Amino acid sequence: MRNGRVFGAAAVLGVCGLGVSAHPHGYLVSLGHTHGGHHDNKLSIEFDWMMAHTMHHSMFGLPGLSEDMLSFEEIIDDPNDAHWHDDLAFLAEGSKIKAVFTHFDAGVSAYDPFDMGTQLGAPGAEFAIGNGATNFNKKIIWNLDPSVPGFDAGAGVWTASFYLTDSSGTHMDSEVYTMSLKMVPTPGALAMLGVAGLMGARRRR
Repeated sequence: MRNGRVFGAAAVLGVCGLGVSAHPHGYLVSLGHTHGGHHDNKLSIEFDWMMAHTMHHSMFGLPGLSEDMLSFEEIIDDPNDAHWHDDLAFLAEGSKIKAVFTHFDAGVSAYDPFDMGTQLGAPGAEFAIGNGATNFNKKIIWNLDPSVPGFDAGAGVWTASFYLTDSSGTHMDSEVYTMSLKMVPTPGALAMLGVAGLMGARRRR
């Protein structure tokens, strides 16, 4: 039996040539808290869902803003680890965790850094997080593209919803969670991106 949990933490990555540092609003994915030594075997995410993840950069030639500042990280059951809690249940050996998307606002999408040719932007899209190996760390690239038809430039916050599932059948599905994204600075950056999107659309005609 493997002892481990999944920890998703927003971190400042090497886009600016900097090392990785912890984000104060990271989110934690586990089997939840134990109750008298037992748990319900359901995947669960602890996160401040009222917080919108701020998009700052463009990268990988993607339109709009895109960042790989979010990662899902499995932390082994080690009391010396900064993220360890004795009331958390841990993942079973061989569990294969993935996110299944249920909704994207227009202009919101995601990418696997190792599969940039596949855009995750429609309900049913899947993002593999852990394949049964121990102590995994998997980044996700979020993207906001104002040039997409239907993009609501005045929304201020754009969302994508997903739940976690274990394709090995060991753990139960999580509830559906909604990830919020916003741009900074606003509204100037949004206006500039909108103009760029219009110009790009005209060039494609």
